[in-house]
Amino acid sequence: MPDSPSDLARSLVALPELGLRVAWLLDWTSRSAAPTIAHSLDATLGRSIAGDARAKESALPIALLLARNYEAPWLEDLRKEADARGYLSLGRVLERAGPGPELDFEIRVPKYGPREVTLGERRSMARRPSRLQIEKLILDPDPGVIRQLLLCSSLREEDVLLMAARRPTLPPLLETIVASDRWMARTRIRNALILNPYAPLGLVFPLILTLTREDLNIVASAMSINPLLRRAATELVQRLPPLSAPPSPFAH
Repeated sequence: MPDSPSDLARSLVALPELGLRVAWLLDWTSRSAAPTIAHSLDATLGRSIAGDARAKESALPIALLLARNYEAPWLEDLRKEADARGYLSLGRVLERAGPGPELDFEIRVPKYGPREVTLGERRSMARRPSRLQIEKLILDPDPGVIRQLLLCSSLREEDVLLMAARRPTLPPLLETIVASDRWMARTRIRNALILNPYAPLGLVFPLILTLTREDLNIVASAMSINPLLRRAATELVQRLPPLSAPPSPFAH
């Protein structure tokens, strides 16, 4: 177990894959006390914002740990620690967001053909779909279908972008995307999720830690999303290191 934030970042970057890093973090949080976890995460995230290379590489697995467990009871303990000790970096992404938008709509199963296709058939289809089938499957309302589709080798980033940006959509469908190591490693996918007003705030709040300055500015000005998310992006931009000035053409 890490004894310091430096040890935490060092342990994470020593692991070769994103999935292993998130799994390691989950095991670490299960074995550690809330004060230790909160201190280490806040310090590591703060160093990431300041530009530390190892800490920046640690930001994505930390963000996914928090996003994938956004409804877990132990996050409330971290939130209390962050509030009590003034942990700005951690506290910002664990901010209480309140209830999300009313979801009083239904997403219908797309037409796959002349007859009704069963759920089992749709999930089976998602294992090795044709390009035409993929165009239907990305619109399917069943998280199990989407989960299987995300594993498909012929799926393209543009397909996942459509799923991540779809409006209206349901939280379980977006949660399924966030659970995918393969696709959450893609910056464009994370951006699309953050900018989706139907995404639960607890699910996407941590992801802003992984954005570039340019993407944070886009989030900060996106009027379609929750003001809390826009404000967090604005504050994060203000904490980033200043841009270095270009060299003067008159310098010798």
